[in-house]
Amino acid sequence: MDFDNQELATISSDSRFESTRKLIKELDELISSYSGREREFIQAARDLSLTVHCNQAERKDGTPYVNHPLRVAINLFTIIDRPHTELVSAALLHDALEDQCERLVAELSYEEQPEADIEDRAFDLICDFFGLRVAEIVALLSHDKEPSGDKNLAYREYVKKLFERDPEAFLVKLSDFSDNALKIDAVTDTDLKVRLQRKYGPVLKDILVLLDAVPERGHALSLSKNALQKQMREVYADQYSSVFE
Repeated sequence: MDFDNQELATISSDSRFESTRKLIKELDELISSYSGREREFIQAARDLSLTVHCNQAERKDGTPYVNHPLRVAINLFTIIDRPHTELVSAALLHDALEDQCERLVAELSYEEQPEADIEDRAFDLICDFFGLRVAEIVALLSHDKEPSGDKNLAYREYVKKLFERDPEAFLVKLSDFSDNALKIDAVTDTDLKVRLQRKYGPVLKDILVLLDAVPERGHALSLSKNALQKQMREVYADQYSSVFE
């Protein structure tokens, strides 16, 4: 699959995306030992992610949104050893279904689709181009943005259930969560930062408990759990504890 569009041209040349280009290079280096077919698969997912997220609003820390899925994919390599191609690709596309359904369908399909079917069509297209497993993980990471009741509680329950339901999808979610919750010090808006602390703080504590249950051997997180817990405890003490005292 080859993408040759204005979005990729912009990312390759515009000074706003200098940090994006560095992340692309970093990911390319991480997958340099993969087979040619594996690299092509991941790079196709990368280019689709760059295309659909290029014009999305900046992140809360002021960086281009496209950087986030790249960092989530890169972070996977610190969580597990040599993540397989479908997992890296799902990390790159983890927000595409939730945030950019219409753009994704427009990029992958020339057919007119009823608006009511847009999410199903987007899922089918991810499945067609990247396989069922990638589509399944992306779908699991596309949680309801407008749940009934307490949104923070709903998010907390979603993360805990994902750990039990699909350990591989949880790995991507853990990488995603780390890029959000562990970098909250970059958020300069005080009110927004407090809201994010209240959203992520309880989940951070839940993840620490979940990691406690990971055995020392035989689990995808066995090798990284101690380092992850150390980092999370340090960030919690520095950025979250004051909110919940």
